[in-house]
Amino acid sequence: MKIFLLIFISIILVTSVTLAINHPSFGYGGGGSGGGRILDPRVCGDKLCSEIPGGRSAWEAKNEPTEQESKKISLHLSPRQQVKNGIEIDQVICKEGLILFIKYNGSPACLKHDTAVILEERGWGGMPPTPVQPSLLECSRVPDNQIECSEGFVCYEELSGGLGPTGALPIESIGGDKKCHKECVTDNDCQSNTPNCVLTKILTEDYIEAFYLCFSKESPEIKIDSFEDCVAAGNPVMESHPRQCRTSDGKHFVEFIIEFSLSYSKEGGFAGITQNISIDTQDNLIIISGFNSKTLGPISTEDMQHLWDIISDNQFFELDSTIYPPVEGSADYFTYTLDVVSSLQRNTISWTDTSSEFPKELVIITQEIDRQIQFYSENS
Repeated sequence: MKIFLLIFISIILVTSVTLAINHPSFGYGGGGSGGGRILDPRVCGDKLCSEIPGGRSAWEAKNEPTEQESKKISLHLSPRQQVKNGIEIDQVICKEGLILFIKYNGSPACLKHDTAVILEERGWGGMPPTPVQPSLLECSRVPDNQIECSEGFVCYEELSGGLGPTGALPIESIGGDKKCHKECVTDNDCQSNTPNCVLTKILTEDYIEAFYLCFSKESPEIKIDSFEDCVAAGNPVMESHPRQCRTSDGKHFVEFIIEFSLSYSKEGGFAGITQNISIDTQDNLIIISGFNSKTLGPISTEDMQHLWDIISDNQFFELDSTIYPPVEGSADYFTYTLDVVSSLQRNTISWTDTSSEFPKELVIITQEIDRQIQFYSENS
């Protein structure tokens, strides 16, 4: 009876061990060759692959390590083990303080720099060349010469002009390196040739855009030569009169304010309309009398300064003070008169919409006046 009981217990034990060995969570039956454990492809983590939607391929895709995780894993493996895991020889990662050395037989090793130099001199192998990062591509935001960057990159170029109707002002490049910089969120998004993710403000025609871009330094080179440059770079402004701006490296700029007034009149046409527009820096208002009378404003300091810049840049005070007559025989035309007075000079010019010859600078100046009237009509 005892012998029969022992035989029965032995059969149960052998059967249990056999079942355990052949269960997919244990591995292939028999443990595989070489005594090592071979993972069963039917097992995905702690579940059978058949229990996971999409099977093993979906599980492997979900659990594939990121590039940074792969680097961390590789640091714990020898160069030979990394190659066995599918890493290219010239992509083998060495621990800090060691560099990759490829032996004469093509096998990788991680050595100290001095040792690698000696072995290379003896002809026992060499260090792989450092990969060269591609240089930044050239670009341009100027409309007549626009060169766009690819998706995910921004052209770092600042522009002046662009206010008012199309063509009212020449749009010119005034700053930036005219290169395509990668957009980023953190430094990890940047390449080694531009490793710093920096908040960058770019003046584009008549507004400022803000981007996080990759640069080689902690901040892009920004040329600051004026009060306007200082403000555009985001430096603090003291609300004095005139306003003042100071950069982080101690440069100090004072806002240039010129006192001036202008009168711009229009009269004529089929209905015989008369309208006079006056603007001056004393009250910063636009006063329209005659047809469609109204008062607009106050005009911002920036807009008043910009109007003066338009007048100055188009050399209004150097133009001939004269009257440009209408073409002979024309009728129902408008006559325009622009009179500008500053603390130092004055000029008055008249022309008509049929005059054959008159300075085109007058069109640019009056377009800016009309633009400000439209803006403050909509926002007053």
